[in-house]
Amino acid sequence: MPENRERRGSVIERIRARYPTAVSPRCEERGCRLGLEGLSDFVVLRPEGLCGDQRMCDCLVFVAARPVVVGCVELKSKTAHHSEVQKKLLNGAKLAKQALADCGADGDPALYLVALCKRWKEIERGPLIKRQLDLQGRKHSVVTKRCGISFLEIIEKFG
Repeated sequence: MPENRERRGSVIERIRARYPTAVSPRCEERGCRLGLEGLSDFVVLRPEGLCGDQRMCDCLVFVAARPVVVGCVELKSKTAHHSEVQKKLLNGAKLAKQALADCGADGDPALYLVALCKRWKEIERGPLIKRQLDLQGRKHSVVTKRCGISFLEIIEKFG
């Protein structure tokens, strides 16, 4: 029986092929960036063009692993309003899970909700780290760090 076309290649290759206009070489916005050093098989998507008028996080990072590792990343150069960041991260997580399902990924991904900011004020950061976000019945914490941290460091520290 011929193999389903969507199942050929790695999940990362299938995501790249399915969303070519959203692929980005980096996860960066207005001087705030997530480092991608040390990652070998990954793809970064800029999701704003994939979701219509929904508020969306800045980047989705998919890393080949078992299970697939996904980072939903919001990059802030100035003020980070916690309710806006939470909404964008949840919308990004939903889109990431749908993209994985569309590309034939097996199982639930290891999901990281990441908010990076140049300078965190406790009034902005506090509500993000105190409240876990509910995504399809599973609770997820938001990792809040300063711009420039590497995604590999986040995976190793919070995984």
